[in-house]
Amino acid sequence: MLIAGIFFILILIFAIVKLIILQKSKKRINKSSNENLLKSSPKQEKKIEIKKIKYGYKYWNEVINGNETVGINKSEVKSKILLNNWDYISKYYYVIREEVKAMRNSSNFSEEQIVYDLSFNQKLTKELYKINLELIKNKITAFLINILENSGKLRKPEMEIPLKAISLIYFLYDNSSFYIRAEPSRVFHNEKYSTYMSDFELKHKLDIDISGIETAIFDELNIIVGDYYDEYSDYTYDLFSKMMFECWEKAKQKTGSNLLGSLDYGSGGIDYDLDIKESIDGFNITEHYKKRGIVIERDLEN
Repeated sequence: MLIAGIFFILILIFAIVKLIILQKSKKRINKSSNENLLKSSPKQEKKIEIKKIKYGYKYWNEVINGNETVGINKSEVKSKILLNNWDYISKYYYVIREEVKAMRNSSNFSEEQIVYDLSFNQKLTKELYKINLELIKNKITAFLINILENSGKLRKPEMEIPLKAISLIYFLYDNSSFYIRAEPSRVFHNEKYSTYMSDFELKHKLDIDISGIETAIFDELNIIVGDYYDEYSDYTYDLFSKMMFECWEKAKQKTGSNLLGSLDYGSGGIDYDLDIKESIDGFNITEHYKKRGIVIERDLEN
C-alpha cells in the first residue's frame, strides 16, 4: 500500500508539472502571435487636418516664379486670344482661376467682389505690359540711336551753338500703345533755332492685347464684368520710364554721344533726367542742371 501511495503521488506531481509547462508555452505562443500581429498591422498615424485656405493670390510668387508646378488642360480653354498667348498667360490664368474658385467657395462670396479684387490686383496686366515693353526694346533703342546720330538736324544750320539736350516727349494711350517724338529741349534751347523731324517720331501699338485677354478670361471663368476698370496708369508710367532709361543708356553707349536727354510727358513738364535716371522737380530745373555743371542756353539768348 505504501509503495502504491508513493507511486500515485509521483504521477500527480508529474501531471501538475506538465500542466504548468503547457500553460507557460501557451502564454509564449500567444505573446509571439500578438507581437507578430502588431508588426503586421499598419501603424496608426496621427491624422493631419488640412484646412482649405482662401487663395487670395497668396501663391502668385510660387506659381509665377516656377517654384510650384501647375497643370492646366489646355483643351478646356476655348478663347482664341488666350490660346494664342498661352505661353505668356498660362500660369496667370491658373492663379486667377484658383482665386475665383476660392472666392466662390467662401461663405461671404459675392460676384461683384471678384471683379473688384481683380481690378485692384493688376498682377496679370502688369506682367503683360512688361512683356510688351520687352518685345519693343530693340526697336526703341534703334530709334534713339538714329536720333543721337542725326541730332544736328534738330538745329537750324545758322545757329552756331550746337545742340546740347533733347527732350523725348511721350504719350501713353492706356496700356495698348504709345507715341514718342524727339525735339530740342525747350528748357535748354530757344525754340526759334529749333527744327522738328518727322523721322524722330515713333507711334507703336503694343503686340499683346491686354484688354482683350482680360475680357477673354472673364468670359472663360463666367465672371460678371460690371464696373471693372483696369487702373493702368498706376504701373504703365513707371514701367515705361524704366524701359526708356535702359534703352537710352544702350543708345548712348552705342553712339558715344554726349547729348543730354529728358523724358517729358506730353501734357507738359519734365518727368525724368534720362542720364542719371532721376525725376526732376519742375520748379528747380535750372538748379538741377547747374549742380551738374550745365548752363541752360535759353537763359543766354534773346
